Amino acid sequence: MLVVKLLGESVQVNAGSGSSVPASATYGSVGAEYVMVQHSHSSDRIVEVRTGAGVTYGSMHVTSNDPIIIQKARTDLVYSSAADVYATSVVYQG
Repeated sequence: MLVVKLLGESVQVNAGSGSSVPASATYGSVGAEYVMVQHSHSSDRIVEVRTGAGVTYGSMHVTSNDPIIIQKARTDLVYSSAADVYATSVVYQG
């Protein structure tokens, strides 16, 4: 079982310009360090993590209804191959 502490609202990952996935209001406009990514479409989605300068340093396929947690720098952006991917700032609890 995946246990996380939610630190913010779920945001839609923008396929074109990416999302910083903001952390909780406590942190202001700082991006999230841990991001739970998920979608419910029937086919896989490609998710990429890019630096603020737009350099991709990681990508993966995300399957439907199988959330995954990504650790990233707070200034990095999350991109998706489609607009039906959502991300939430979290802290992994076990």
